[in-house]
Amino acid sequence: MIKILCIFLVYSLSMGTSIGQISQTARLEFEKKDRFSEDYEVVPFGQNGLILIKKEFEYLSKNNKWEFSNYSENLQEKWKIEYETPRKQFPLLHYQNTEFLYWLFAEPDEKTAITILKIDILSGEYEEIKGDLLAVNELSHFQVLGTKAFFAGKFQSKPVVALFNFFDGGNKVLPNLFLKPTEILVDMKVDNQKKTIIVSTHTQSLKTDCEFSVFEFSNEGKLLNNLNLPISDHKNLLTAQVIKNDKNENLIIGNYGNECNNLSVGLFAGKESTNPNFSFYDFNAFNHFFDYLGPKKSEKVQEKIEKKKGTGKEPKLKQNLLIHELKVTKNAIWLVAENYFTNFVNPTINNSVYQNGSIFSKRNERNIENFKFTNAIICKFDLNGKLIWDNSFAMKDLESEQLFSKIEFNEINNQLLVAYSDNGKISTLKLDENGKEISRQIYEAKDYLGLQKLKWTEDALLFEWYNQHFLFTGYQSISTNDNPNGKNREVFFISKLSF
Repeated sequence: MIKILCIFLVYSLSMGTSIGQISQTARLEFEKKDRFSEDYEVVPFGQNGLILIKKEFEYLSKNNKWEFSNYSENLQEKWKIEYETPRKQFPLLHYQNTEFLYWLFAEPDEKTAITILKIDILSGEYEEIKGDLLAVNELSHFQVLGTKAFFAGKFQSKPVVALFNFFDGGNKVLPNLFLKPTEILVDMKVDNQKKTIIVSTHTQSLKTDCEFSVFEFSNEGKLLNNLNLPISDHKNLLTAQVIKNDKNENLIIGNYGNECNNLSVGLFAGKESTNPNFSFYDFNAFNHFFDYLGPKKSEKVQEKIEKKKGTGKEPKLKQNLLIHELKVTKNAIWLVAENYFTNFVNPTINNSVYQNGSIFSKRNERNIENFKFTNAIICKFDLNGKLIWDNSFAMKDLESEQLFSKIEFNEINNQLLVAYSDNGKISTLKLDENGKEISRQIYEAKDYLGLQKLKWTEDALLFEWYNQHFLFTGYQSISTNDNPNGKNREVFFISKLSF
């Protein structure tokens, strides 16, 4: 274990800029250097601050340089470590819990060799874990439980979940999974309370014969529980999350499709049992599902639905949903999901692709150009899994090259704040405890720069951090009034925003 004792100073701006209901209470700027290719990434850790990862690629260097820095809630640097990797080694995925950050590296040309950098977020101590991942060659998921890493993906085009032992580098494929040729991986998550791994899969044999399954494994890879949920009454479960309520009961909440279609038509919730009795909530029955369209368009859509019902047909609102991890608070369970669609470009032949942290092969497939987010749905469930209210939030066809959640939300003083960033603007929606809209507002990055002038903002991201505080990050080009004709400063910025 290597302990880093040196603390380095960075350029920091502390501000009290207040715009409406948002105040910027601290800001960091890191000026970009011309001779380096630099990238930055932020990983929030709640009241333990954040980790800033700086990736520095010097053109003639044999190695890539990395800096991992921990900053407090006030954006004061607490520690910094420097790390080097071979030039061909790429970061694939990362995992975090309340104590550690795990950063996974591998080389595309190396079929099995991996390096896991384990960092203690409080002290900055770190260690390297090296080995060979023999059971997975196309990665999609990476989780850590104790002294074991769990990987999910594919091996020779077949889905697989495998265990990697930190101590001896041993590999083990988890049993009882993907026994049917059409069974695919839906998700893999660590349950840190129970110290188990939850794997969910979906099997489709025919158009009306599909099944959702949840498997629970010990940290040794032993199967502990298995729940199979076949299609019932034309309802096909697509995703499910298992959480505990205040009575220590397991609840299952997720989304479902019609027949074996993989598009969502509603949400479901219920208590876990061998024969669970779920409540199903069709999007047609939601009170505010179309509110994001505005009053006139929403009314027209609802009129069309009612006309169709009058002819004896039951319309289905089929949605591509990206569902967030459920958030449990004192009196509620919150489900937030974005509705999106995919834009494709013409098919191409590409035998080897490195994309989104994974190395894989593609042949004659339609390539994804980007994703467009149309709106988000916000649902409040009680602690027994009953839907209390729903609402929606327009995202105005927000575009993204990668599919990851954009919406951030938090419950503050019995009110729900929902927000996302797009091209340097932050759009917010505030709802009261009954789901009634309080306000919608838009804030711009330029409002927080005082006398400085903002030229552009790129790759801006918003993170829910802790309590009423959010992080706003990205790249900016800035000029100042005292030197309007001088060269603009290009910076990576981190702003602490308080609502």
